[in-house]
Amino acid sequence: MDYYATATDIYGNNWDITTVATITTTGGGSFISQHKFVGTATGTYIIQVAYEDQIATTTVVINYATPTALSISPSGVVIIAGDSVDYHATATDQYGNNWAVTDAAMFTTTGGGSFISQHRFVGTVTGTHTIWAIYGGQTATTTVTINHATPIALSIIPLDAVIIAGEKIDYHATATDIYGNKWDATDAASFTTTGGG
Repeated sequence: MDYYATATDIYGNNWDITTVATITTTGGGSFISQHKFVGTATGTYIIQVAYEDQIATTTVVINYATPTALSISPSGVVIIAGDSVDYHATATDQYGNNWAVTDAAMFTTTGGGSFISQHRFVGTVTGTHTIWAIYGGQTATTTVTINHATPIALSIIPLDAVIIAGEKIDYHATATDIYGNKWDATDAASFTTTGGG
């Protein structure tokens, strides 16, 4: 932005003092020439011009530039099926300015559950899945690992086996949670018999 300074004497005479005045800023960027200011840091700053003991001020508001990077948090979360995660997105422009874009970003997943609100994910399917955040042409990804919930059912195989005395059978147990996730519970299960061996 180009700034210009005008002086006025006691009689109302005005003249351009841009090239001889001292123009400074409280921050937000720098003057790359006598009166050309380039803003890089977001915020509101004061521009001051000084000339022969006179001072004039104005403000400049610097907004974010186009995002060049996007990040998502939290990262690498591990949850139990049925749990939820609130994701947040932060954009960064080429000057290093960061700002929250959670409410404006789009969140999606490759699977494992669904977003029940704009950025709240509920996991239901076990495994490791990818979470995407998209904003301003930028994308960010992270993973969520979903473990099974408490079992609500247990199955055993083989069923109704018939063997000859002296033979052995290996039994296996499979647990199922409320979301239909199944896992091998053989090593953790307790096997007993009413008799016969």
